[in-house]
Amino acid sequence: MSKSNSDSIIQQITGQPHWELSYRPDTFVKDRIPLSECVNLVEKNEVHLRGWPFPYARENHAARSTKESSIGSWIEFRSHIEYWRMFQSGQFYYASTIRETVDSEWDREIKSAMSNHLEVRGVDIKTIPGFISIINTIYSISEYIEFLSRITQKMKIADNITIKVGLSRVQGFALGADKDRAWMSLCQTDEVNLERSITHSAINLISNTQEISLKMVIWFFERFGWLEPNIDAIKEDQRKFLAKIM
Repeated sequence: MSKSNSDSIIQQITGQPHWELSYRPDTFVKDRIPLSECVNLVEKNEVHLRGWPFPYARENHAARSTKESSIGSWIEFRSHIEYWRMFQSGQFYYASTIRETVDSEWDREIKSAMSNHLEVRGVDIKTIPGFISIINTIYSISEYIEFLSRITQKMKIADNITIKVGLSRVQGFALGADKDRAWMSLCQTDEVNLERSITHSAINLISNTQEISLKMVIWFFERFGWLEPNIDAIKEDQRKFLAKIM
């Protein structure tokens, strides 16, 4: 695929509500891994905890873009688009649309559930531009950190690592709960973009993956105004997900 196609995909994603993830070892090593290993590293460390792996690296369905020191890939499915790029330096970048906002069936389900949840408060959900699924946020961030932990271990990185997770173009969006979850709160963010940056030693990232992702999830929930999230319930949702009990 040409550079223009790669750039066009990124513009499509970042021009609408989306997630972004970046990973950077603090010590820059230009040729930390061979170019030929960029794809293998991603493929062999995909996180398979639900039907859709993270990140999606299967060549028979995804497009590819090769540059001087990196390889990227992207896929479009049911209006959902995701893109990743792995660099020889060990840096990794990922961006995707928010699946619950672009998947029409999921969008209808979450709006129907939230209409019922918020009916008692007299909230007109038509005034809310979109919903961020509570459960999908738990799952997605857990996948992000698990994948990054895996590639850290595989590349045998010994220094600190900086990770950034961003949720962009979401001003006015609210947290959305499934129909089976007890929920009566309207938790919205006034921010256009939310970004959390953390730095950990490689050893800490590998040994405390679940705790790091849990803290990241809670940080985002608090920025939507859910200031006292049920940490035990979130931790249990995460535990079941990571154990493939869903």
